[in-house]
Amino acid sequence: MIICEKCGKRQATVHIKTNVNGVVVEKHLCSECAKDYSDDYNILSPAGFISSMFAKPTRGVGKRCKTCGTSENEFLKTGYLGCSDCYDTFSDSVDVVVRKVQGNTAHIGRTPTPVNVPKSELETLKDELAKAVKKEDYKLAAKLRDKIKSMEGGI
Repeated sequence: MIICEKCGKRQATVHIKTNVNGVVVEKHLCSECAKDYSDDYNILSPAGFISSMFAKPTRGVGKRCKTCGTSENEFLKTGYLGCSDCYDTFSDSVDVVVRKVQGNTAHIGRTPTPVNVPKSELETLKDELAKAVKKEDYKLAAKLRDKIKSMEGGI
């Protein structure tokens, strides 16, 4: 027995499958929650079902964020959320928009390559000093130390 995804109380009797950019999303709803869903998508009548396959959904026109007042319709048109609470308020739509924009909700692309920043002359001298001390070349280490101090403004 599958439980309704929206209310979590009743048995799901309506199963809706959508395909957005190759990503299949399934919704399992009870008859009560499906009625609310069908009001948004107009899918339970045969004419509504056929027209819903060709029309863009207008779901959530009345839903608003309690914190900033952004409507779901505004978010769907612009792609911009008003505040951090909008993520919770419009959680279903956020996934849909991210899928439309990026094709997926998980990162599947390449990662940026690290940028090699050239060392400054001072950092290079400090590395050379460490190597000279490790080799116990104290004459070179003293020269490097003095050069570093002069660069840092010590002498």
